[in-house]
Amino acid sequence: MKESEYNRLKKKIEVDYKEKLKALNLIWEMAGEKKSRKLTPTNISNGKKNLTKCVSEILEQKTGEFTAAKVANWVSESNPDIKEINIPSISNILKRMAQDGKIQVDTVGSGRNPTIYKKEDVSDKEIPF
Repeated sequence: MKESEYNRLKKKIEVDYKEKLKALNLIWEMAGEKKSRKLTPTNISNGKKNLTKCVSEILEQKTGEFTAAKVANWVSESNPDIKEINIPSISNILKRMAQDGKIQVDTVGSGRNPTIYKKEDVSDKEIPF
């Protein structure tokens, strides 16, 4: 194979690939499907705020016991445009918040049983003078 033949075949393959990719994108758009957005620590609400901040904001308003799945429900309720939420990411955020003392671990999860976290109501605590 000579270099000129190689370049001709390469060009033809590139053109075919681009045409097929355009056709695929057109079909996707015509089907009306939107890209599924999976919520991760760096992507929420078009990248305007991250998952860690979202979870922190939600937990500021909540007290009592909760699991990562419950927090995922709260996140999806407050951000209905998000279709999928990565629960392991939320679990990691909750672990970090527990290590920082922002929330407490009530029951350590094992196997199919989730870790149960709790956040006490600050107004219920007496302030020592």
